[in-house]
Amino acid sequence: MKVFKFGGASIHNAEGFIRMVEILRKEILNKKESLCLVVSALGKTTNTLERVAYSFYYRKGDELWHFNQVKEMHYSLSKELFPEKDSVWGELDNAFLEIEWVLEEEPHTSYGFIYDQIVSIGEILSSKMVSAYLSLKGIENEWIDSRGYIQTDNFYRSARVNWELSQNLIRHKLLPILKQKIGVCPGFIGGTSENYTTTLGREGSDYSAALFAAGLEAESLTVWKDVPGVMNSDPKINPEAIFVPELSFHELAELSYYGASVIHPKTVKPLLEYNIPLFVRSFLDPSKAGTEVSKKPSSNKIPFYILKKNQMLLSLYSLDGGFILEEHLMKIYSVFAQKGIMINLAVNSALSFSVLIDQVRYEDQVPELLSSLSDNWKVRFNQDLNLITVRHNGQTNLDLEAYMGGEEVIIEISTRHTLQKVSRRTLV
Repeated sequence: MKVFKFGGASIHNAEGFIRMVEILRKEILNKKESLCLVVSALGKTTNTLERVAYSFYYRKGDELWHFNQVKEMHYSLSKELFPEKDSVWGELDNAFLEIEWVLEEEPHTSYGFIYDQIVSIGEILSSKMVSAYLSLKGIENEWIDSRGYIQTDNFYRSARVNWELSQNLIRHKLLPILKQKIGVCPGFIGGTSENYTTTLGREGSDYSAALFAAGLEAESLTVWKDVPGVMNSDPKINPEAIFVPELSFHELAELSYYGASVIHPKTVKPLLEYNIPLFVRSFLDPSKAGTEVSKKPSSNKIPFYILKKNQMLLSLYSLDGGFILEEHLMKIYSVFAQKGIMINLAVNSALSFSVLIDQVRYEDQVPELLSSLSDNWKVRFNQDLNLITVRHNGQTNLDLEAYMGGEEVIIEISTRHTLQKVSRRTLV
């Protein structure tokens, strides 16, 4: 039993679907192995659906325009892949109709709930298309509704998985299906006990794949990407980025925590617990072995450079000018936890406490966040900042200023293994 995960960048066009089938024939079908296939939303679908949800909930008035972009993208690609009478057209129509019904009503519930019901359609659409395409090519498969197996609470936008229940469903209901045919599962989504759709956090399809791998006690999980494997820096910024053939789960956990885009941060735990190796391989050149991530300690301590743009720095001060104490920090952290906002960096002094968050990711939540914090704190903020993290900074040999774009550093934190800098663009 193996688990494959294909990202949206891999299958955003007809060529990607063709290449996916070639990979499956060589890696799975020719070897007669069982497979659980997890699929992300196509291309930038999630970003567009987020704009649909935001516009609808906050009554901006252009949600249908954004939604039509999503429909056009999927219909246009389907015209290249399927004949006119293929059953996939009805599947797409039904999925779009469900969202249209949502957009016809008033958004009476919370934004998180609306977000999950709308944004989750991206993975449903892509996985339906993948399943239909495999059938068209004579590959027996079954579309699997992940919401029936990944059971979560109702903490929308970043739902927490009920692992005991999910594991039982995967092992006793999904495994028998996969022994007969390939299962095609939408990533990123789960379901509540009330049968509402939840999402597992941005880029959560990796996490979905890891959960399925653990539940199935799979031989391995392979994530197919448009890079040779794990790189020590962004090759789009640094042409001399180094390919890393082997990595430990410990090192991957650190890199993903600091924002490396190679894998979702939550992916590591289920794989590590069940000792399931992770392979990050090239979708463009599947002949290469890619990067293997396992329990084996990483011996090569090359520096890793992780650049996160569009950051917002929030600085909190006591209304009476008093000290920031431990009890204050506990209350501040609880505000962020309740709203599901991840803190990328935190710095405190006697009179202030500052945190760095993703500005674009939480754009819709910032006004409510500031309102909650302002009840007890004086809040100031800086926008459009960059955060660079260097793992194994003792061996740094890259021009950080050039990598960051020649920016002014306003915060710098250094530990034995990690260097972090927060910067803003220097005005010229």
